[in-house]
Order: sequence, then structure tokens, then C-alpha cells
Amino acid sequence: RSRGFEARRVLVDPHKSLIGLAGGFPGTVIDAAGAGDHLDKVDAKIRRIKETMRSIVAGLPYRLGKARIKDLATYVVSRINVRRTSALTDNVCPRVKFTGVKVDYKKEFCLAFGDYVEAYNPRAEKRSNDIMVERTEPCIALYPSANKNGSWMMYNLATKSYVRRTQWRKMVINENVIK
Repeated sequence: RSRGFEARRVLVDPHKSLIGLAGGFPGTVIDAAGAGDHLDKVDAKIRRIKETMRSIVAGLPYRLGKARIKDLATYVVSRINVRRTSALTDNVCPRVKFTGVKVDYKKEFCLAFGDYVEAYNPRAEKRSNDIMVERTEPCIALYPSANKNGSWMMYNLATKSYVRRTQWRKMVINENVIK
């Protein structure tokens, strides 16, 4: 609603957390399916997401940890949402239609999920005379942030934390990174 979209009907599985949404959004009907029923459109979209995730996992040179599965799902959905669909009459992808921000393909498609990068360390600039501060940090690219700067969410291998970076250099993955 904050972006001007008014959903009239939302189809959901009969899970109690989803049914609990009923009445929470005036003017929107939360339409729960019966137990064991399948929502063909939803099932097909979920199947497409899972198949894409499986193909990406199969192509990684290392074993993906369970903690990164949600990041992979975010990456896959972001990729699906920048493709035009036959359901839309104009030639605009769903993400642009929703956010109003055009996709910068050079920044967004220069990396893929699981790529190894050396990302610029913003702390290095503050301590530019300190030779002990590394200029870059080893990271794994997760998904584009979908902002105007073209930054990516990354998993910092040194600190084991999430970071958002706009400057990086894609590197060849080596055995140390794989381990």
C-alpha cells in the first residue's frame, strides 16, 4: 500500500500464521485454501524458485551452508523479478513496476550468487596511514541490494557477517576460500 498497490485478494495456504492475517488489511480478502489443497499458480512459482536454487547450488565449487539458503532464495527471487512477465501488458519488469527504480544491468548482473570478491573496506579510508588495516575484505556475493548505487549484500569471510558494498573486484575462487 505504501507504493500505491491495493491487493483485493491474497491466496494463502491454511497455515495459522497466514490465516491470522485475515482482517488485518481492510479491503483485502485473505483467501485460505483447504488443508491439503494445492494452489497451482503458487506451487508452480515455488517449484521454479526451488529448481533455480538447485541449479545454482549444483554449479558452486563449494558446499553451500544451510545459513546461506535464505540468501540464495533472495537472489533467485530478485532475478525472477527483473524479468518481464506475460501477465503484465507493458514492457516493464515487476520490480521496476513496484519500486519505480530502473535496473542498472551493468552493476546488477556483474556478479552472481556465490562469487568470491575482494570488497573495499570503508574503515581503511579512515585510517589511511595505518598499514595494518587491509584495503579489501574477502567476501562472498549474495544478492544485489536493488538500490540506485548498485551495491550488493555480501558475506564477509573474515568477520562472518553481512556487509553491503558498492566497490569490489571479482576474483578467481581458490582452495583456501573453498575450505
